[in-house]
Amino acid sequence: MDFLSVGGQSYSNLTIITKGSTHVSFKHSKGFASVKVKDLSQDIQVQLGYTPPPPPKKPLDFANDLTKDLKGFQIDPKFKEMQQQIRKDVERMIEERNPVFIYGVTGGLAVAYLFFCYTAMLICQKTGNQPGLLVWIPVFQFIPLLKAAGMSGWWFIICILFPPITVLVQIVWCFKICITRGKSPALGVLLLLPVLGFFTWLYLAFADGKKEETTKPKSNKNSGKLRLSYQNQNS
Repeated sequence: MDFLSVGGQSYSNLTIITKGSTHVSFKHSKGFASVKVKDLSQDIQVQLGYTPPPPPKKPLDFANDLTKDLKGFQIDPKFKEMQQQIRKDVERMIEERNPVFIYGVTGGLAVAYLFFCYTAMLICQKTGNQPGLLVWIPVFQFIPLLKAAGMSGWWFIICILFPPITVLVQIVWCFKICITRGKSPALGVLLLLPVLGFFTWLYLAFADGKKEETTKPKSNKNSGKLRLSYQNQNS
């Protein structure tokens, strides 16, 4: 080779001596030298008989691929036709006030609400607190739930007056209710998640581990008098 430039060094009148997998040794006009194969340009590597490295693979972009797939799915005429048909059926039921549809939706919401209140009642009872009727009243059932977690019911008023603090109170409540139920505080993280939170709520409601209420033994005032009289009689 007449000329070679590698890493800021220039060589002339090259004669290759050895070619290894990682280095190339050669003689040049000023002596001997050795350079790394990876430092050579692809043209020089091909000229010396090396196979150039494969081009770098493009990183996988799952978000773009998923978006493209969803767009293709939405563009599918069969999917569009099915979507329009479902929309028309729902609009028709609403316009006609179909009793089956209305009663079904209303009944489903009522059952879901009653089930929520029932599970909230179980959670309160298993922490040693009786929720009373408030647990069945919309919105107000959060008062006994706060007390079940060992928190003051005034937090309910504070959340109404300052709505932005509600998120912070909810996070604290999730951890404290797990502790008062005798469970791991780590469940509070699951309780904050959308899907896992539902199953964690059911676990707190139906799992064993009721907190025992400690009752102080009642002191019998007359017992001391009876014991004293008995000792006097024996003496």
